[in-house]
Amino acid sequence: MRAVALSRDRAISAASVVGLLVAWQALASAHLLPALWISSPGDVIGAAGRLVGQGELAQDIVVSTRTYFIGMAWVLAVGLPLGVIVGWYDDLRAAAWPFVSALNAVPRVALFPLFVLGLGIGVRSIEAMVFFSALLPVVLNTASGVTQLDPALLRLARSFGASDRQVFRTIALPSALPLTLAGLRLATGRGLIGLVVGELWVGQSGLGYLVASAGQRFATAELLVGALCVTAAGVAIIQGLRGLERRFEAWRPAHA
Repeated sequence: MRAVALSRDRAISAASVVGLLVAWQALASAHLLPALWISSPGDVIGAAGRLVGQGELAQDIVVSTRTYFIGMAWVLAVGLPLGVIVGWYDDLRAAAWPFVSALNAVPRVALFPLFVLGLGIGVRSIEAMVFFSALLPVVLNTASGVTQLDPALLRLARSFGASDRQVFRTIALPSALPLTLAGLRLATGRGLIGLVVGELWVGQSGLGYLVASAGQRFATAELLVGALCVTAAGVAIIQGLRGLERRFEAWRPAHA
């Protein structure tokens, strides 16, 4: 039944997307949409074909993909252990919480000039923007997962003389993984926003730079190509993480 419901949901989602595209094309063909503001799907496809033929789109995708995944790799490298530590030690969590709350309330875009001042105009400042934009959801969800550990498992591990490191590796991380994946799913969108913002400001290539360049030339179709590429990447990553999340949620014990 669950598989049937999932297939039905996917069919409805696909039908809604197709319906939107058909309505969009019909309105554009009837000249009911201002061409300067929004191009038709046919114009967007034509612009994508030109960019692919020139090799520009592929280059921008490669640059943005590399920058994004480097930033997200740092998010995992820092966010996972930091979340486990903050979730494990009550005093440390209490001490860190005011700073975490403050950082969570700060508009990330407002701090981007600091990254440019510290790291210069280039890809490093954009990677830092991706990292800073996406870090907190991973830290907070991982910490939340650690605080929800089954006390019986902890007592059992302690009774066998397990060290904190062993508990982290064999109990804390596996038990927190479903919530960590949920946090990573949230971080995906934030990281993409950080990527586009960084490339809009200081990028010399990439999808954000493509959007900025097209906007300056009033090339609406090319602008939408860049925006839709970012959207497609975000949807693909989030759907992949949803699949992993469902898998590990099914594995997770019901009492955890």
